[in-house]
Amino acid sequence: MGARGRVAVRAALAAGLTLAAPALGRAGIVPKLLAGTGGTFAVLGHPDRGGFSASLAAMWPVDLQLTDEERVSFGLTAFADDLGAELGALRDPTDPTADLGRIETAHRSTWGVAWRADVAVGRVGAWTPVASGTWGGYWITDDHRGKTTAATGSAGWSLAAGARRAILASGTLGAMLRYHRLFNDTAGRYMSAGLEWGW
Repeated sequence: MGARGRVAVRAALAAGLTLAAPALGRAGIVPKLLAGTGGTFAVLGHPDRGGFSASLAAMWPVDLQLTDEERVSFGLTAFADDLGAELGALRDPTDPTADLGRIETAHRSTWGVAWRADVAVGRVGAWTPVASGTWGGYWITDDHRGKTTAATGSAGWSLAAGARRAILASGTLGAMLRYHRLFNDTAGRYMSAGLEWGW
């Protein structure tokens, strides 16, 4: 991560702590946990085929209610996203003309930790529309069959839209579509979509 990236991440941490103070400083409030799973697509760079996506967030309510129908929460999220793999032909070293099938020649993934803010607005039937944003650090890793060949860090943000509904006694189930923007030339942007369980 370059000097500007480190400054951006430090600024994000400071801003996040300022925003988090009203929520995290209130004793006795247990965070709501949100576990997400889905896939990535529309990846900029190579490999770009997309893959599996997973996340886990701890969210606290923030006393910034604008109306009775608007709820704001803030917290931390950790995520791991597979950005795809490249496949090439497997050749017989003794017979270069023999095609033995396809083999993975490169693989890229990213993981990170970020501040997250959610705003739930109104209701549409049993569903509650949700807007979400994050800001934090991404670590991008290239590997070949498990052996790391390159790695880089980057500051980045994401914006998402979705909806969730209540299930069981105190849980929620939702769907989210998220756009990720990274400040680097390795994997500048991608999208993820999936389901999110809350409890």
